[in-house]
Amino acid sequence: MAEWLTAGFRETLENLPLDPPTVVSEADTLAEVALLLAERHVSSALLRETPLRIVTERDLACAWVSRCSADDEVATVATSHPYWVPASTTPAVAGAMMISLGIRHLVVLDVADFPLGIISMAQLFTVLVQDQESMALHANVAAVLIRVGQHGASEESLRKSE
Repeated sequence: MAEWLTAGFRETLENLPLDPPTVVSEADTLAEVALLLAERHVSSALLRETPLRIVTERDLACAWVSRCSADDEVATVATSHPYWVPASTTPAVAGAMMISLGIRHLVVLDVADFPLGIISMAQLFTVLVQDQESMALHANVAAVLIRVGQHGASEESLRKSE
């Protein structure tokens, strides 16, 4: 996760260290998929078979609320036609898209429409917050440098003013 922390607003999703998507079969049971997601510490998986479909923790939760059996096939609850973005999308745009659509996962596709990975809202939030913190740190350093340049302040006077 450390690589995510320095991504910034100018990076694109293709430049982030996306993990390959977890892939399941449409015939896998809800219990098998839930166990796999838990073991891999991921919140979604792609179905191997076409068309492009995704199953998320929310899909599994809704399945159990609907009284589906743990032995039901995951294809019965998978999201058909999931939202996706090209790999050239920035984290900020992807995050804005997730917020406007009310979703927490986007499939990231390469130029040949091959899934490179799934980006979650938690991953994007980490990138965007860290970038804001980094920008704030740079702004504080710049402010100190400006004060030093304008006032000829010594290190000691700067420490006292903080």
